Amino acid sequence: MFYRSLVVMALFAVSASGCFAPNELSDDDEETTGESSTEASTTTVADASGTTSTAAGSTSSQDSTGGGDAGSEEESGVVTLSSSSGQRDDSETTATPPPGCGDGTVDEGEECDEGDANGGSDCTEVCSLPFCGDGIVSEPEMCDDADDNGTDLGVCAPDCSKVVDAKTITLSYNYGTNGDMGADAIAHVDARCESAGLGGYKAMFANGTSRRATVTPYVGDGQMDWVLTPWTRYLRDDGELIWVTDESALLGVRDGNPEPLLQPIATQLVTTVYTGLRGNWLAELNDDCVNWSTNSSGASHYAGQPDELTSALFLAGTTPAISPGNCGSTTPVYCVQQ
Repeated sequence: MFYRSLVVMALFAVSASGCFAPNELSDDDEETTGESSTEASTTTVADASGTTSTAAGSTSSQDSTGGGDAGSEEESGVVTLSSSSGQRDDSETTATPPPGCGDGTVDEGEECDEGDANGGSDCTEVCSLPFCGDGIVSEPEMCDDADDNGTDLGVCAPDCSKVVDAKTITLSYNYGTNGDMGADAIAHVDARCESAGLGGYKAMFANGTSRRATVTPYVGDGQMDWVLTPWTRYLRDDGELIWVTDESALLGVRDGNPEPLLQPIATQLVTTVYTGLRGNWLAELNDDCVNWSTNSSGASHYAGQPDELTSALFLAGTTPAISPGNCGSTTPVYCVQQ
């Protein structure tokens, strides 16, 4: 009888241990917690095509349409790209279009939607409003390197209008002119560059009618047949950087204000040059050898000093008020590669 009591007590103890174990999980708890643990240790990353993968150390993986809740990144298939690749790095725009982009209706997550016209000047292919610097080339942009836009050679210009290039400025030296430039002063001075063996160059010279640098001082507005271009690195004939133009397409001008050149156009003053310009880039319409029609020593003109850094000097350093430029003297012109 005593032995039977011990057996019953032992069986009761075993049964009780199966009913309550605080350090173990029930089958239901283990399944639920196991899913949570797997999802917590899995990081879903979307690449540029929207394909998802799991980070190292994950215990399971799901594709972008699988079950479970991997967070909003997996649900939307959106990833922000690094600007170092030339793609946009902007929280408001994405590398992959949101669902419904291209249906012509502005849905949640879209800034615009022009349907089949997306990718033009009004809306990008990912249904965001286009702007220079977003890493997406939209009309009328010619390029867009996002955060890498700048003024270095070969990168996209700050206004996305072109890729920055380099050109040379030199003098026509022995092939100069006097104040009598014939019926077409512009054709005459351009021919001086051609005669100097500088094919593909034009003279940095203006008469205010057929060639004009600006209407407003230091702005570059109203240009006509102008020889300088925006966002261009201009080099001396020895390769030294003279200046990088901005949107004004003027040397020694930054944001509408005059600044010294980085290097002079010539290393020494071997001669003055005809420019037809004042120091503020306006065409000189008074002291201009009677509209560039006379070589009389009694007529005068402004003349630039190519070894100077400020536009007041390299364009019009020798003025009638300081040292009258004799229209009978023969001097070269600045020649700019086109």
